[in-house]
Amino acid sequence: MSHMRVLLLTDLDFALRECHLVDRLAVGLMGAGVSVARGAPMDVNTMRKGGLIACANYRDDTLPWARSMVADDFLADLEADGWGKDKIDVIHAFGRKSWPLAFTLAEKAGGAVVLEMWSADLLSNLPGEKRKNHIGAYMAPGRKIGELLRRKVNKNLVQVAPWGVLAPEDMEIRTPFSEMEKCISLVTVGSGHDIQAYRAMFVGLATIIDHYPQIVMFVSAPEAAGSKLYSMISELDLQGQVSLIPDAEASLGIVFKADMLLLPEARGEYRSLALDAMAAGMVVTALKDEYVDYLSTDETAILIETPIWDKWAHTLDDILHHPSRAVERALASRKKIQNDYTASRYIETVHLTYEKVIRGEVLSFT
Repeated sequence: MSHMRVLLLTDLDFALRECHLVDRLAVGLMGAGVSVARGAPMDVNTMRKGGLIACANYRDDTLPWARSMVADDFLADLEADGWGKDKIDVIHAFGRKSWPLAFTLAEKAGGAVVLEMWSADLLSNLPGEKRKNHIGAYMAPGRKIGELLRRKVNKNLVQVAPWGVLAPEDMEIRTPFSEMEKCISLVTVGSGHDIQAYRAMFVGLATIIDHYPQIVMFVSAPEAAGSKLYSMISELDLQGQVSLIPDAEASLGIVFKADMLLLPEARGEYRSLALDAMAAGMVVTALKDEYVDYLSTDETAILIETPIWDKWAHTLDDILHHPSRAVERALASRKKIQNDYTASRYIETVHLTYEKVIRGEVLSFT
């Protein structure tokens, strides 16, 4: 196949939350000989222009009538950063708010649009009929979302491409709870939308906190949810143990120093941070999520079936009473990540999907 040109286009939420996933994909594709460009909203300043990968920012608050001008400016910026004017083969759109620009770019610069279906919510918010001719693939990060997609769209356009992370054998991993007499550190990550799910976790924690006064918890959630979460923390008198922190996904070093990652919501949202934590040997405890493959069975995480405070209290107490069992589970999870969720496999699957899309071939579901 001739030199492939691929644009990785993210919206603001995805660019901030999954920066490491997209970075790894961009570098891996470039290593496979793909000409890669990146696009993100103006508020994203992590992309470096003038490097090996061309970059451009775009306005994401544009009214529909001005979208054509935004697309023209965006393409001009990519050209100025060294990407040239040749036809784009694939526009891979990450995040729902990147879709309008992706389709406008497809109309102007050619190429097929690949939609990353990272959340179950997207299943009820699919593109309209007039956009379908531009869609080359729906990329599902797991089988459950893929199966549901095949019932809603042309099944020949659905490809399952499990997200992957780095988990080499020589990776330095920290043994959880190795200093639990002094400190038990927990990190909580989520969207902050399901406040009642957070309440169940916090009440469960408050129930056992007297037995484990050395617990400290860092809670990462969007700023919009911060005031509600802080009120809840104060109401339960947990201010001494629980702190709100900014974007955990951008600070993996902080996350990996903790003993355990907690995921209190089940919203059908994929997060590569959870895979990174498993790869690093962390204990991961999560509300069971039938839409997320690695949170639907207990192969990779300690699961809580329902968002009820006593379930959280019992599970946390059991983990802290038997830390060696939890560590064994964490090591088994790491092995599962090494087998099924590697960055190299993800990059290879995505690359092969692009090739099939360009050739107009039927995609393989698995």
